[in-house]
Amino acid sequence: MTSPNPPASKADIAAPGVRGVSTTGAKMMKFVPVTTYLIEAFLLFANDRLKNSPWNGFMPNDDPSPLSQTPLTFYIGILCVATAASIRYSCYKAMGKQFTYEVTMFKDHHLVTTGPYSIVRHPSYIATPVHFLGICILWASKGSWVQESKLLNTLPGQVVVATWLLLYSRTIVTLFLRVGVEDELLRNKFGDEWIEWKRRVPFKLLPGVY
Repeated sequence: MTSPNPPASKADIAAPGVRGVSTTGAKMMKFVPVTTYLIEAFLLFANDRLKNSPWNGFMPNDDPSPLSQTPLTFYIGILCVATAASIRYSCYKAMGKQFTYEVTMFKDHHLVTTGPYSIVRHPSYIATPVHFLGICILWASKGSWVQESKLLNTLPGQVVVATWLLLYSRTIVTLFLRVGVEDELLRNKFGDEWIEWKRRVPFKLLPGVY
């Protein structure tokens, strides 16, 4: 969820009326799951090396042993997160400085049709719901700190997780709504080059589906 480039200048924003992805919001969406993973990793580390670790208080009955479970859903969640990260990274490499959280059109803008953009026209946007799904699966899996600590039985835990879910869901909707806007901007900018690209790459997000 970290942008590879700084926010675009106002002069480069091509669709000011289209909501961008807030840098602060993106940081929060990354901060919450990363924090839960770090707590889980630290508890496992402390349990292996320290007897009667004071950090065990983060778990019911001061027992971190349930965190050692690795059910199939854990691996499915990891696969989703890794797949999303791989897609995003390949998009960052292909787009270079043109990858921003805002809808931009630079003076030297060029149409990127290589890498993941040779498969679908907006590959980075499908990575977002895949990442979201992966985190939800990891949190819901037996052995996760969120599940085993009974965090969701507490009001603060419910508020934090619900806020995160709402922000991330809104981001996914926002990104999907940008697809049509970006296609129109690129068509107006590149004309026949974009039309030829659309002919070769007819799908926006999912190959063979949409």
